[in-house]
Amino acid sequence: MRITDNDIKILNDKGICRSVSDSYSTPNIGIPAGILSQMSSAVIENIFAKRSGEEVAGSRKKMLDWADEVYFQPELETTGQTTPYGDFAQVKVVGINPNFNQYGHYRFSARMTIGSLEEEQLAKAKINVFDRKMGAVMEALEIEANRTAFNGFIDNTSGSYLVYGLLNNPTLPNWTASVKTFDNMTYAEIMQFFAGAISQLTSQTGNNINVNSKIRVAIASNKYAYLSGLVTEFGYSALDGLRKAYPNMEFVSVYEFEKAYNNQDVIYFIGESMAGGVAETLYLGYSELARQSNLVIQEEFRSQQVSSGTIGAVINKPLFVLRYNNI
Repeated sequence: MRITDNDIKILNDKGICRSVSDSYSTPNIGIPAGILSQMSSAVIENIFAKRSGEEVAGSRKKMLDWADEVYFQPELETTGQTTPYGDFAQVKVVGINPNFNQYGHYRFSARMTIGSLEEEQLAKAKINVFDRKMGAVMEALEIEANRTAFNGFIDNTSGSYLVYGLLNNPTLPNWTASVKTFDNMTYAEIMQFFAGAISQLTSQTGNNINVNSKIRVAIASNKYAYLSGLVTEFGYSALDGLRKAYPNMEFVSVYEFEKAYNNQDVIYFIGESMAGGVAETLYLGYSELARQSNLVIQEEFRSQQVSSGTIGAVINKPLFVLRYNNI
């Protein structure tokens, strides 16, 4: 049986079938641009500051509770001497002189708020608002902790330091001025400078620190770059030479040490040993790293506060530190 065009027209009129050329509507607009676009799910982080305070100090330790107002660091000096043996000799008695260094407690906080509409809209861009804002809170706390690690914190009420940092702790040794800055030294003069520093550190620690000891060298970033770029005719940099001469020496490039003292770049030599029964020459002390408050829920947003507490830079063995300005 052959179906004619007239049969097809009758079927179309009854709604049984339609030809591909027929349509009920005509196009009125183009395809929306949003349909043809794709939003990246990658998030580009803004980095504000490298946290180098802990690298310089060597470690960060919990030393007090959140409710504590001050921290006391004990120092013990031994006294006494021996007596020649005799059955009835009066042997001299040894003793200890305890001293306590007081450190304040600096607490600081940051808060985030998240709106309901804000969260839903950013979710369409595949952004987890809670995670990102909590990350921003933590970054703000870390930046402030790092700033305090170097510069301490001055209490607004008393106008005095509540905690001290790596640059201004009063128990640290006095500055020694370098005769020349590194960028005015030759390769040989750089090697001589480091040899003199190690010799001085050995002398003031009674040989507890020497050329074979673990020594952390915290140096202004620009001068660290200079050591890497000062190359001999044989292709060895000053940094290569120093690492070969002192295999246990560890270098830390520190941006905060640029123009850190009287607008001059500085360098620290920090010796590490178990002398005195304490491993750490210095460290950063804290009470809390991220103490979260209660989550507060309002009609169309929620908020939360996170806090940290620090006692700044704690110096256990000041004589194990040697520091130079004008490098």
